[in-house]
Amino acid sequence: MNLSKKNILLFLLLVISGCQQCIMEYQSNPILGFNPETIVSNSNETFEMEIIINEIESPFFGLAFQLEYDSSKIELNCNANTLDSPFFGENYLAQFINPDGNKIHTTYTLLNGQDPVSGTGIIAECIGYSKSSGTAYIEFIPNSFYFIDEFGDELYNPVNTDSIYKNQYSTLDSASIIYNFEIINARIDIDHPGIIEN
Repeated sequence: MNLSKKNILLFLLLVISGCQQCIMEYQSNPILGFNPETIVSNSNETFEMEIIINEIESPFFGLAFQLEYDSSKIELNCNANTLDSPFFGENYLAQFINPDGNKIHTTYTLLNGQDPVSGTGIIAECIGYSKSSGTAYIEFIPNSFYFIDEFGDELYNPVNTDSIYKNQYSTLDSASIIYNFEIINARIDIDHPGIIEN
């Protein structure tokens, strides 16, 4: 088979344009949520999960949110002391407060002089204890999300469900917002034989 320079050039152009199309069609799937999303457990057993951020494009300096869960079914404690791949790097403060026994208030902030962060990483490790049979959900409260920039100004986020807030979000430029991301809540199936863990 004899290939001419023209045929080789056409072939290379086809390959290069196809690769560019693949790159242009890639869309990230930013999430903030639990990994794994579902756990199967027996009563009186401990379980572990992480809270992760994946492919968040908008850089931010600090973050606050609340988790809610059924305290009759599970106990839950989260921390950010010894993370393998910390989203915020090594220079940050994290606080987890459990005032009611069924909610965890969480805040993170980088230390002064740090650059805002984006991308992928772990923000917490959670250890839970299954207390009684049934299904327990650990859910992020959408209106509790609060992001700040390095000046302490709020970065509006798309998961807040308040209509006035949503209207303000849609009018702001990209420097004042966090781009859309998906929230991944968790489900703990306790004493349910036959359920397959994701």
